[in-house]
Amino acid sequence: MSELLGPMQAVLITSRAEIEQFGKKIVKDDVESVFWHMPFSKEEMVYAIAIHKGKHIVNLIKVSKVFVVNFLSSDDSKIVHKCNLMHGQHIDKFSELKLLKLESSAIECPLIKEACAYMECNVIDILEYKDYAVFIAKIINSNVKYACKRLFHLKDDKYTTTKD
Repeated sequence: MSELLGPMQAVLITSRAEIEQFGKKIVKDDVESVFWHMPFSKEEMVYAIAIHKGKHIVNLIKVSKVFVVNFLSSDDSKIVHKCNLMHGQHIDKFSELKLLKLESSAIECPLIKEACAYMECNVIDILEYKDYAVFIAKIINSNVKYACKRLFHLKDDKYTTTKD
């Protein structure tokens, strides 16, 4: 299907929630590669992301009702690809990927320091269909930190960017 739909912008989604793990309550941060995302309304700042239900971050977003969309440079394809292959339940993906966390200003959630832009989002609706969860969220805060060539996913471990 990738060939039909064309390249899709790759982003990293971050979230945080208090969860129970091995019988203990812990605060868990996670980061996940996402290729299916888009603006969802012209009337207000709403954004939608679709994530496979098998990804750990889905549970964090369901509990916390917040996430950050982190836009990355075209230089970050290896990070995005490696992130897509990892499961965040039992490892710290931020450490494994050598990503630095900053605290969001409008929500209780980390954002990625290396991101060229980000959007802090509060979930307003969740749609579930078979193997995917779609989170529809209001953009609470956003920032373009610096201009960069954005990263687009083609298929598998293939990425591209835009022309000058």
